[in-house]
Amino acid sequence: MLGKSPNQTPEAFDLPVKSSSYAYGAPLLKSANHTQLENTPMNGNYCDVTSFELAENTWNGWVKGPNGVMLEVAEASGNHYARFENFTGNLLGIIIEKTITELTAGVDYCISIRLKRLGQSDRTPTLTWLVDGAQQGLPLPVECRDWHVLRTRFKASSSTHRVMLQGRDSIGQDNGADFCFDDLRIYPAQLEEDFSGHQQKIIKPGEQLDGRCMVISLLPDAYGQSGIQIHTTPVDGMQQGEGLVLSRNVSNQDPPQQVHIRLKGEYSSVQFSWTWIHHPASVEFLDHKGESLGSIDVLPAQGLHQRLSFETENAEDYVSELLITCSDFSYLDNFKFEAK
Repeated sequence: MLGKSPNQTPEAFDLPVKSSSYAYGAPLLKSANHTQLENTPMNGNYCDVTSFELAENTWNGWVKGPNGVMLEVAEASGNHYARFENFTGNLLGIIIEKTITELTAGVDYCISIRLKRLGQSDRTPTLTWLVDGAQQGLPLPVECRDWHVLRTRFKASSSTHRVMLQGRDSIGQDNGADFCFDDLRIYPAQLEEDFSGHQQKIIKPGEQLDGRCMVISLLPDAYGQSGIQIHTTPVDGMQQGEGLVLSRNVSNQDPPQQVHIRLKGEYSSVQFSWTWIHHPASVEFLDHKGESLGSIDVLPAQGLHQRLSFETENAEDYVSELLITCSDFSYLDNFKFEAK
């Protein structure tokens, strides 16, 4: 943390304001408009997200396997997800599979899937992730009837791997495949984002910016502007070049601005720098349901430039979203994420 310098303020830059559809809320990357995110590599780190929302790319490269031919995309309360239609018998093989080509050898990647049990079948489905045919982690039984997330991880040995989801039903008299799933993610277990070389773009209330590892949104009832732009006065070790600007060109926003950040991965540890702090602010950390895991109050008395760090208390909790509240023309930069 650096000392205060109240007379210093960020420089203003005039950038074109570009329109974008707005997406907000839990579960992952779903909203009133339900925009599916782009999957963009960043410095060799690849985030792959499939939320079944785009009509022209619903499956995002995932291919149905022999046990997935009865999969269809269903909808409930505006949320799209995959489920089995008219399935008979029991699961015993590959459900879906996909070849990933943007990986980095030696990097640990997480795989997560959001799912729930559906009916009252006496067959319990168990899922296993395979990478190039090799089992990753333990088999994952699907027992809970509420939406929840199952996770595993693997270490890439090359840039290209075949990822497969295998299903097996327990012995029973009823038909199997008694579950549905959504929000498939493949992402680095450790990830950094400093916005270097990122396209500069300013957003207004109700708009979003689809970044390399996060989606930045201004809530419809928010005030002011946000986005990615260059700050020509670097702060050593905290902010340089492109950064996430808050309350752009307004030194004391009233009421405060709220910026919503949705991550393309899920992490138990989040760090970032917040620079040019002149007024009280806060950041809240949310899970995949949009429920709070904790928050940090950011006070000018603690420094003009601050490094913030948050870790989840429980091993099963992961940060999926951040809600920033501020009234100050300031910057966020040098994010570090880790799934422990």
